[in-house]
Amino acid sequence: MEPSKEHQFDFSNGDTSNDAAESLKMLAITPDHREPWADQRFDSNGNLMPAPMPWDNATPPITKKKTAAEIADKAIKQAIEERIKPESKTPIPLNAYNKPKSDFPVDALGPTLSNAVKGIVDTVQCPMAVGATSVLGAASLATQGHADVVNPATGQAKPISLYILTIAESGERKTSADTEALRSANYREAQLAQQYVQEHSTYKNRFDAWDSRLSELLKAIL
Repeated sequence: MEPSKEHQFDFSNGDTSNDAAESLKMLAITPDHREPWADQRFDSNGNLMPAPMPWDNATPPITKKKTAAEIADKAIKQAIEERIKPESKTPIPLNAYNKPKSDFPVDALGPTLSNAVKGIVDTVQCPMAVGATSVLGAASLATQGHADVVNPATGQAKPISLYILTIAESGERKTSADTEALRSANYREAQLAQQYVQEHSTYKNRFDAWDSRLSELLKAIL
């Protein structure tokens, strides 16, 4: 859309700002009374230019494409900032999220192990879970050298070794429960240690006799 002839100005000669000011004076246009076209811009030839839009002076958007690594890095940083709060910088107690205590499913261990657990609990007065942990550890120790367990889904054989950690307050009879559960294992270990001492003495005597005889033969040959 072009302005009417009476609204066209020649800005080709001289200072365009002064020419525009003089032209506005001739039209008696004041800041309080301006025609709608008065906010429009004109080029040096007097042609109407598109009206300025609100976003013309806005900061241009970032057009650089972010890589997947940059996006992932930003997401990780945001997750860390949301997760780590000033109050969470102090160490969190191990029992901070303890749920209400429930009875340990001791009967799920089968009659042999469950009866052992109940006997230990009755003897040392420890929590059922502590006694069960001790019995499971002792059972694993006794059987891990003799059998493996086969995963029915994959058919792969895996060791039946257990890695157990018991977290309990001082005085909850952790050591006493372990002592009772491992009583037979400790007894067997003591037997094997005594047997080793005896057999080692016999072996040493026989070795000394063999070594002496070997020296005599070597002297005779050489």
